[in-house]
Amino acid sequence: MFWIHGGGFITGASDQDIILEGTGNLYHGATFAKEQDVVVVTINYRLGELGFTAHPSLSAEDPHGSSGNCGSLDQIAALRWVHDNIASFGGDPDRVTIFGESAGAESVGHLLVSPLAAGLFSAAILESGGIGVAPRARRYEQGEDIAAREGCARARDIPACLRKVPAHHFLHPVGGIVEAAEQFLKGALEGHLWWLVYGPNVDDYVFTGDPYTILREGKHNKVPLIVGNNTEEAAAVPYLGTDLATYEATIDIATGRYASDVKKLYPYFNPLPNGRRAIIDLGTDFAFACEARRIARNALKGGTPAVYRYVWSHGYRAPHPLASLGVFHAAEIPFVWNTTDAFLYPQTAAERLLGARARTYWTNLVTGNPNTERTPEWPKYDLATEKTMVLDPSISTQSKPRDLFCNFWDDALDSH
Repeated sequence: MFWIHGGGFITGASDQDIILEGTGNLYHGATFAKEQDVVVVTINYRLGELGFTAHPSLSAEDPHGSSGNCGSLDQIAALRWVHDNIASFGGDPDRVTIFGESAGAESVGHLLVSPLAAGLFSAAILESGGIGVAPRARRYEQGEDIAAREGCARARDIPACLRKVPAHHFLHPVGGIVEAAEQFLKGALEGHLWWLVYGPNVDDYVFTGDPYTILREGKHNKVPLIVGNNTEEAAAVPYLGTDLATYEATIDIATGRYASDVKKLYPYFNPLPNGRRAIIDLGTDFAFACEARRIARNALKGGTPAVYRYVWSHGYRAPHPLASLGVFHAAEIPFVWNTTDAFLYPQTAAERLLGARARTYWTNLVTGNPNTERTPEWPKYDLATEKTMVLDPSISTQSKPRDLFCNFWDDALDSH
């Protein structure tokens, strides 16, 4: 089990304390390893400007003409290491499942479409993430701005100049997260959802084109796939208020020329005045639920051998502070990993069973089928019924979840 952490390509680590150092590592693999008899690998990779700065001068010195994909190359290098060495730790190089959440899920999607990752994994799981790879020109503009900021734009040797800059000049985690949110809203409906502030580019070496096109045309690394999202992904995003004026202003800024239709689709009175509820549903659908559907559909059209889709619908119990956020972005991670101690949260027996079932599904996917005799049946996803597993203590199945809403967003994106 090969884990790629999230954090918007800005923050995060393979050893992630949440509240206080030493409280608990969110990605501690002990339960996975002991319970499922697997080797767990968690990796670090370069982030932000250190991981994804592209510049013409950097590409010119590279034998492959590539720059700006260092973070992705780190992930591929780690996969190669696992392939070459994991047998020494009791692992099987022919049974490697890559999985991640948020930008980690996006990274899993990147590995699905990168020719450099071919043959390095045999199953893939995307938790709450889309797939986006920006055009090279977009990342070059960003790299040129970075070079100018550091006084290197007019240097005779720009790469050498940049390498003399202290590393901390390239670290902007707090401002970067704010910038990421702003860019996400601004750019999403312009047709480049999930490019994020920092991220990879199409360099014709690590990445050869639009990920969805590659999936749909069957040019990807075809392995069994789990893809899904949480029911209230956007609930952890702070909102200025829930009054009508704030709601309308948020919709206007976020959705531009679609605002009038969006207000009808996500009404402020729903059934009572609740602008925050409408905005949470909008953000969850647009950025996560409909992206999961888009990935699943395109993967199937491209010949992926098996796709399983889920919706995670279990949150935290009161009086824990996280209970008020519902089933927010990343809420599933501590249950899947059995690391709720990272949030100082005691699990019930039903929650422990849910986590154990999820771990069983996740690890068994490498066989091509996540189901076992010990778990409720998870039906394959198909284009006719689009059956989706609802992962909560009761476990059930839905067909075509959020279909009306995703049809709207697909039509909006296809118009670009």
